[in-house]
Formats: sequence, C-alpha cells, structure tokens
Amino acid sequence: MPTPIQRTIGGFNIEKQTQMGEPGGSLYYVKQTVDGYTDRQAVGIEARYFNSNLSGFSTYDYDLTFKQRNIFMVQGNYRMEDGTNFHVLGDLRKAPFLQLTNVLPAVPSPLPDLRPALTVTDALINSGVSLSDLRLMARAVTAESRLTNVGVTRPFGEKFQVGFDANWSSISGMDGAGFIPAQAGSGTTVSYNLSLVGSNWMVQNNFDVLNINQVAAPTYHGQNISFNHNAMFNDMKFRLDFGYRIYRQNDVSGGLLKRDSPTVRFSYRVLKNVSIEGEFGAEKSHQVDGTGVQVDSRRAYFYVGYRWDFQ
Repeated sequence: MPTPIQRTIGGFNIEKQTQMGEPGGSLYYVKQTVDGYTDRQAVGIEARYFNSNLSGFSTYDYDLTFKQRNIFMVQGNYRMEDGTNFHVLGDLRKAPFLQLTNVLPAVPSPLPDLRPALTVTDALINSGVSLSDLRLMARAVTAESRLTNVGVTRPFGEKFQVGFDANWSSISGMDGAGFIPAQAGSGTTVSYNLSLVGSNWMVQNNFDVLNINQVAAPTYHGQNISFNHNAMFNDMKFRLDFGYRIYRQNDVSGGLLKRDSPTVRFSYRVLKNVSIEGEFGAEKSHQVDGTGVQVDSRRAYFYVGYRWDFQ
C-alpha cells in the first residue's frame, strides 16, 4: 500500500580502521525526519577487535529524542590452539527501533472509518495531543527483544566435531496507547542444542549431522531430533541426501504433538551445468488438543526436475 510519508535521512560517521591486534570502531550520528517531524535521532558507537584467536564486536545506539537506548549488543569468539571455539552473544534492542511513526496504528481516524493514521499530521489531528505526548505514545507501543546465546564447539580428530549452545530469548510487554492495547511480555524461552558432525568417517565424500534440541517456552515444551546424511558418488556427479526429523511437543493446556518427517533428495550432474534433481518427503503427525480431540494425518510429496546453471 503506497504511503504519503516523505522520509529524509542524514548523518555522519567517524571510523577507525580495525587492524590485527588493534581495536577499531566508529562513532555515528543519524537523523531521520518524516514530513518535517523528527522520526528518529540517534548517536551510536561500534567497537571491533580481532587477532588470531579472539574476535569481538559491540554496538550501542541511543536515541536523543526519546532519550532511550535502541540497541546494546556484544558478541565474541575465542578459539583455542586445539581448535575449541567459544562464542557468546548478548543482544538488547527495541523491536522495532524507536521512531515517531511507530504510533501511527495507535491513532486511527474517527468512526466509522477507523483507518490507521498515514502521516504524523494525521496522528496529531486524530489523537488531539501534543507532539511530545505523541512521542510518549510511540514509546509505549514499542517493545524490546532480549537474546543471549553461549556455546562451544570442539573438534575430535580430523573427522568429528561436537557443539553445544544455549539460548535465552524474550520480548518485553508493552504499556499500550490509543487503539493498541497493553500486551504482556512473552516470557523467556530457553533452548539447548547439541550437535555432532562427522565427515568422511564411513567412506570418502560423506557428511553427517546429528542435532538434538530441547525447547522450554512459557506455553510449551518441545524436543527435536534430526539426522542428515550426505554422500557423493561417481566422481562427485551423484549426490544423495537423507534426513529424518522427530519432533515432540507438550503444551500447558495438556495438548500433545508428535511429528516424524523423513526426506530423501538426490542430484545427478549430467552435463557441466545441467543436473537432474529430485526429492521425496513424508510426514506422519499425531495431535491431541487440550480437550482431548485427536487428529492423525499423513502426507507425502515428491518432485523431479532439472537445474541449468548459467555461468
């Protein structure tokens, strides 16, 4: 849908180049206006560092108009001499960025139309409040996302690698304003993932990945196990992929979901740039809702085609 909003964006950036073993980064200022009103005005800093074993990146963005932080993010990787790699990520950010235009859906036109405001001027007329109050409403309808991830991977010999990571994520609640009601936060979802990767351990040109995932959310708990095998034959012309996924979920209402999904894919290169491809997949599902109603389903699909790569 076309919008009558006219945006203008300007700013500047001062950067110090990042070199091996020396910190670098940048300072920036950005201003975005819509129809003559300040939509977003922020200053920020980005910091970077890397050497042969360690790399890190961080950014901080602060909105001068709303007087609140937009982003604070830190991530880093550290690699030991034996190949073990540790990583960490922390990310706090407004979702979406703080902007005056976030308030437009909250102040629709009067009855019977109730059409969302298309411009800031419309929002001022529809709400009957001042520009500063409109900014307070925009802040009230902007949530914040939070994400934390930590993990480690470690090679075992030349053929295997084991990895583990944990994630914590959530979306904050909103106070609400105008026609956008207050909303509770999502609560924290925690997930753990264990992976095992093997290459060329049975025969040459094969690759296997086993993933075991556990999710604990406020409204459900789920477990996922997936296995994928990839092999290449006939001088790398024929490729075969086999996958199997098992998913189980229990929710707080007493519902249950079980799903099994095998897939087989193949690709055969008949000419330098032409390949014949195909895939077969199936899914068996068993679902019981909170009232005890049971639904069982099965489906299958396949396709065969060709791919021509233009180079």
